[in-house]
Amino acid sequence: SISAENLWVSRPVQRLGRCEQAGMKALPSFWWITLSVSARKTLELVTLLQEAPGNIDLDALESSLVSMAREGGTPSLHPFISQVEKLTSGMKEGVMKQSKSSQKELDASWQDFLSCTVEQQKMPGLQAASLVHRTCRTEESQMYKDLMSLLEICHIKNSTADAYCDAFTAMDQFPSAGNCKWQNAAPQTSALRYMKLLRDGFLEKHNAWLQNKSLCDGHTNHSDLCFADWRSKQLQLEQKRAECDRYQGQLEILACGSHDCSDYTNCYSTRRSSWESTNATVAMQEASFLAEYRGLLRIECLLSAFRSSLNYTTPLSQGIDECRRTDFKKSSYLQPLYINYFDGSQNSMKACFPGTGPSSQAWSEKYYAHMPMGTKAAVCTADCCTTG
Repeated sequence: SISAENLWVSRPVQRLGRCEQAGMKALPSFWWITLSVSARKTLELVTLLQEAPGNIDLDALESSLVSMAREGGTPSLHPFISQVEKLTSGMKEGVMKQSKSSQKELDASWQDFLSCTVEQQKMPGLQAASLVHRTCRTEESQMYKDLMSLLEICHIKNSTADAYCDAFTAMDQFPSAGNCKWQNAAPQTSALRYMKLLRDGFLEKHNAWLQNKSLCDGHTNHSDLCFADWRSKQLQLEQKRAECDRYQGQLEILACGSHDCSDYTNCYSTRRSSWESTNATVAMQEASFLAEYRGLLRIECLLSAFRSSLNYTTPLSQGIDECRRTDFKKSSYLQPLYINYFDGSQNSMKACFPGTGPSSQAWSEKYYAHMPMGTKAAVCTADCCTTG
C-alpha cells in the first residue's frame, strides 16, 4: 500500500533554490518538500497554492494530489496539509456567501415582480389619497357622534323647560278672591285686618308666579342656547362632510387617467421579464458554485486520506479510492447551497377591466366598505365614473 512512511525522504526547501533562480515563485520558508519521483507534482502544488483563492484551478489541484499519491510521493509535514485545508475551508465559506447573495438577488427580483398590482400600478398615490379620505371620514364620524349627543342633551333641556313653562301657564291666571270676601268676614274683623289678609294671600300667589316665570324663562333660555350650539356644530359637520367629499373626489379623479390598465400590464410584463432574467442568471451562478463546492469536497476528502495515511490509520491508496467512489453530487452534500426558486404561475397576470374603477361595486367594496358611523360616500362625479 501507499503510505507517507515508505514514499518520502525529507529535504529542506532551500534545495529548490535553483528553481527560484530559474524564474519560479518563491516558496514559503517553513515548507519542507521531498525530492523524489513526485518532486515535479510537489512544485505544481506549491505553484497552485500561491494563486489567489478565487483563481486556484481546483481540478488541477485535485489532479496533482492524486498524481502525487499514485506516483509515490506526498508532503511529509502536516503544515502542507493544514495550509490546503485552511485554503479549502475559506473557499467553502466564499461559496456559501455566494449562494446566499444569489438567493437574496432572486428574492428581491421576485418581490419586485409581486409588487405589480392592478390598483397600485394603475393609480400611483392612490393608497395615500385613500388614507387621507378615510382619516377625514373618521373625523366626520366623531363630529356626528358629538352632534347627536348634544342633540339628546338639548331635547332633555327642552323637555325640562316645557315642564316649567306648563306649570307657569297653568297659574298665569287672574286669581279669585278666595275666602277674602266681605260677607264671609267675621264681625270682629276690621277693614285693616281684611286688607292684610288679602295682601298676604295675593303676595304668596305673586311670588309663586314670579318663581315659575323665572324657571320657565331660565330653562327656555338654556334650551335655546343648546339648540343654537347644536346648529353651529351641525354647520361645522356639514363643512367637514364637504371637505371629506372633496377628498373623495380627489381620490376618484386620481383613479382616472390610466383606467385602461396599461400601467399594470406594463409593470407586470417588465418585471416578469426582469425576474426571468434574474432567474436564469442565478441558475447559472448556482451551477457554477455547486461545481466549485463539489471540487472542494473532493479535495477535502483527499486531504483527509493523506492525514489518515500520515497517522497510519488508512492506507493512502484506499483513502484515495474511497474519495473517487464518493458521489459528491448527492443533495446531502449540497443541500445548504441549493437556491429556492419561485413558480411564476403563482403570480399570473390579474384580470383588469374598467369595472374596477370609481363607483363600481368592486371599488366601493375596497375603498368605501365599513364607512364610519354617520358617514357615507358621496356620489362619484369623476369623468371616468362607471355605473357597474
